[in-house]
Amino acid sequence: WETESVQKLHEEAVQHFPSNNPLKNPSSRQLLGNTIASHALNAKTLWDRGILGKGVRVAVFDTGVRADHPHFEDIEERTNWTHEDILDDVLGHGSFVAGVIASKSQECPGFAPKATILTFRVFSQAQLSFTSWFLDAFNHAIRKKVDVLNLSIGGPDWNDQPFVTKIREMTANGII
Repeated sequence: WETESVQKLHEEAVQHFPSNNPLKNPSSRQLLGNTIASHALNAKTLWDRGILGKGVRVAVFDTGVRADHPHFEDIEERTNWTHEDILDDVLGHGSFVAGVIASKSQECPGFAPKATILTFRVFSQAQLSFTSWFLDAFNHAIRKKVDVLNLSIGGPDWNDQPFVTKIREMTANGII
């Protein structure tokens, strides 16, 4: 797993987008699920080359993942960093994000169906989160030697200095 290899493969895949690809026409960007998104991003080009995410460890920082989700066969670890005593994703967002990354469903494949997923529940049922929860979870992700960190977050604290500093530390540890 090398960052340069992934970047090169990404650049090659983008070059081969068909002219009718929705990502080439911003007015038609309606990615309604993993199947459409995978097609739009031409994931099949990578899959046909055997690039399925095997050996890649992806940390998903979100609302968790449902334990009984049918699209996942092997989630290595599910952790909760919130004040709530549950692991399951009651909102569905974390499960969706993990599915876009690594769903093993034939009808709704993720981009990297053989990637290893580690979920970090950093949002409560009320969609509340604190920088301290993220910082603790980031440290755990570094210890677990993840390769890729997915943050699909937003909000007013995007430039919070401890958060930004920790992201730089993760990058220094080779985490994309």
